[in-house]
Amino acid sequence: MNERILLTGSSGFLGHYLIKHLAGRAELHCIYKRNKPQHEKGFTHFCDITNWDDLSNLIDTISPSILIHTASLSDVERCELEKDLAYRINVLSTEYLSEIAGKRGIRFIYISTDNVFDGKRGWYREEDHPDPINYYGETKLMGEEKVRSFCRRWLILRLSHLYGKGFGLKKIFFEEIMERGRRGEPVSIFREFRTFLWVEDCAAMISELVFKRDAEGILHLAGKERMSRYEFARRVFSHFGFDESLLSEADINESSAFVRRPIDVSLVGEKGWMLSGIEPHGLEESLSIIGKDL
Repeated sequence: MNERILLTGSSGFLGHYLIKHLAGRAELHCIYKRNKPQHEKGFTHFCDITNWDDLSNLIDTISPSILIHTASLSDVERCELEKDLAYRINVLSTEYLSEIAGKRGIRFIYISTDNVFDGKRGWYREEDHPDPINYYGETKLMGEEKVRSFCRRWLILRLSHLYGKGFGLKKIFFEEIMERGRRGEPVSIFREFRTFLWVEDCAAMISELVFKRDAEGILHLAGKERMSRYEFARRVFSHFGFDESLLSEADINESSAFVRRPIDVSLVGEKGWMLSGIEPHGLEESLSIIGKDL
């Protein structure tokens, strides 16, 4: 275990799975602020990532060779309502970490989003020009720019919408529709197209890319299939035997009165699959595996 890894957002949805995939392969240090991650391998550290002094002191103590920055405020509506908070978490913390990583020669892996695109056409490639239409996407793009400005060795990973069994306090879309299906409650879902990616596949891809020193630049991590949220929910309901008549599709403009959402931010993910050596599971196959653990 030659690498010493510092992971932010360790108690989040993706963070939980990254710990699972990275523990035992490197000396793993996990930052948390509110919810201490529960795992037996690795080290946990309380830290406010928006505090420059706290971050600098912690990184000096740990002296990591790789920093994986997954922590962010990803609630699109909350980012629009609390722009100062979104800026502090998504931009300033990234700037602090990038500057420290750049000065110390730490390899920086930044987790970004498909929401950096405007959603007008879909199937975006790494070389396509980003143009976010909501504040969440803006802050994540600003974070990308900080990484590129300050870091010497960096990898930006733009992720499609992740699904799977959650372990955090906040329920993800997949968990919400599963709960509604079990309770027999109606679900209205807006029409937004993504290339949904199973979180296990995502964490496996990232854990491989972490140890590939030549993996640099921007990569898209995405599933194989482009589908709307409604189609995704319909296939989940069908797989688990829930009543599909409970599902209805709403126009994306009805999803919120104060935040714009891109219609189609599907990503082309072949480069990420090839470089990581991990090809994502299809939806039906992943649902079958998830079902064994529910």
